[in-house]
Amino acid sequence: MIKINNNKDLIKGRLLFRNILWVGLSKIVPIVSAIIFIPILIKNFGDERFGLLSIVWVIIGLATVLDLGLGSAVVKFVSEKIGKNKENEIIGIFGLSWLIISILGIILSLILILLRKQIITSIFNIEPTLVAEADSALIYTALALPFVFSNSVFISILKAHQEFKLITIITSINSLFNYLVPLLVLMFTKDFSHVVLAIVLVKLIVFMAYMFNLIFDKGWLFGFKLNYLRGQWAPVLRFGGWVSISNLVSPILSYTDRFMVASIISVAAVTYYVTPMEMVVKVGSLAMPIVSVLFPAIANAQANNTEKLPTLLNTGLITIVLLSFPILYFLGLFSFEILELWVSPELAIKSSLVLKVLTVGILLRSMTYMPYSYLHGTNKPDVVAKIHLIELITYMILLSVGLKYWGIIGAATAFSIRSFIDYILLSIWADKNNDQTGIFTKYFPKAFILLTVFIVTININEPITKSIVYLFVVISFIWIMWRFNMNQDIRNFIKSLGANKT
Repeated sequence: MIKINNNKDLIKGRLLFRNILWVGLSKIVPIVSAIIFIPILIKNFGDERFGLLSIVWVIIGLATVLDLGLGSAVVKFVSEKIGKNKENEIIGIFGLSWLIISILGIILSLILILLRKQIITSIFNIEPTLVAEADSALIYTALALPFVFSNSVFISILKAHQEFKLITIITSINSLFNYLVPLLVLMFTKDFSHVVLAIVLVKLIVFMAYMFNLIFDKGWLFGFKLNYLRGQWAPVLRFGGWVSISNLVSPILSYTDRFMVASIISVAAVTYYVTPMEMVVKVGSLAMPIVSVLFPAIANAQANNTEKLPTLLNTGLITIVLLSFPILYFLGLFSFEILELWVSPELAIKSSLVLKVLTVGILLRSMTYMPYSYLHGTNKPDVVAKIHLIELITYMILLSVGLKYWGIIGAATAFSIRSFIDYILLSIWADKNNDQTGIFTKYFPKAFILLTVFIVTININEPITKSIVYLFVVISFIWIMWRFNMNQDIRNFIKSLGANKT
């Protein structure tokens, strides 16, 4: 029998709060790890090899978005099954999703192996001395894909069951070793392919950890039968199909900039672009715990017609901005000083402006999390897919032109413009698909004012002036948000975070 939480538990304040803390910890670990280890990796690998390592990370990371939408589909439908107490149908969703995702992982692994030489010679501007190492590295990377793809389904099942503590423990260890393992391997060999092989072994261990919990611990390996698949194909694949379109476009929107930097400029230039990008993306991910926890709660609330849905959405929006703005504003305002202290003065000179521009884009992207989650949680993945298709052509033009004329600064600017378009379109369409009165678009004027203040002031150079401006802006921002944007329902919900019993 599958262990599930009661449907009401999914939207209780205390449970949400506890899960947010756990997911928050899972985001903090990668940030701290990156701060500690990226400068060391750059120093030991050099710009060329670290750029190649960044590309390997990207390829492995693509598995989280190239899953045919099954990850999001599993979270949504399993959350709904929990809410309706239809526990016998959950194993069918699990079995179907794992079967499909395993086949996909194997297919993409074979494609990468077969096309690796063309990728090395035609896409990446790699030094001839690194070609052999890059070839072996891509083979090893391909071997990791089936395991990483399976992990996405395992994690989604656990999210739907609110098992965020277990997810945090495993993902935190994975994140730490993602940086630590390359350094450990360097103690014995300088061959880059051996570094990648070690990373693959870490992914295998993570896969086995999830498998042990979901299959052996819960007894799903022996309880799974093909008849459980009946009735599951159509709704899961229909939802996942639209999400998969979005997920096929998302890697282009999210990762093409790195590949194009490597192709148009050089692999070394990837370091100057990816280093600030890694920093700002990981900091921006601090808002994801809220999204990860609220997504199954939104799906559950929608399925049960609860009146808590508007409060969940407003609380999520406000909390994300309150968390993201002060941190991202600090990164943008003190970009040169941070990069100089963190990595080197040389990299700070080349990358500080990139970091400033990217902070704007990541702030905008954080504002899209709630309308994005709402549309998925309320069975509207087709809207997200259509919006991302609209954005694709515009972004590719902006990126190509930006790289050609302004280099990595142009790439960062294209990213931020795309994030702005994404925020506007997702918010508008989310409001068109809900019964509330402008729950997302009502924040447009305040968002534009916030962005204006952000963009105008991050170009201040004098340190003392920057410090004074930062304190004034952040304190004013927090007071305004608390005074004018938090109604009594939101305040009561926040109070419930520490009051409700699970």
